[in-house]
Amino acid sequence: MHPARFALLTLACSACQQHVPIKYTATPSGSHAAHPLGKDCPFDIVTMRPSGPFEEVGQLTFGSQTDTAYRGTNDPSEFRQAVAADVCALGGTAVVTDINNGGTIIRGAVLRKTE
Repeated sequence: MHPARFALLTLACSACQQHVPIKYTATPSGSHAAHPLGKDCPFDIVTMRPSGPFEEVGQLTFGSQTDTAYRGTNDPSEFRQAVAADVCALGGTAVVTDINNGGTIIRGAVLRKTE
């Protein structure tokens, strides 16, 4: 393939990827009912469970069970935007992320501080 065509095709594919929405499916967990927080609640995104009294209130899983036209992200600010409504609805104050070898955030445990 001609180098200019390959570059154009690569650019077109990366532009298309950016328009595919980021989606993480939220699932409540734990034995306590959710205590929703406000729509724009503050929460931390971390890669290790924080010390202190926290309980897991939900899981965020990359993708959708019914639609495959979604993508994950490796950008924490994009991840925050994609999951904020679910984290706040679950009453979360932190999300502990799992990242695959490619750097994509594939899961998150939603935690709520219990004190």
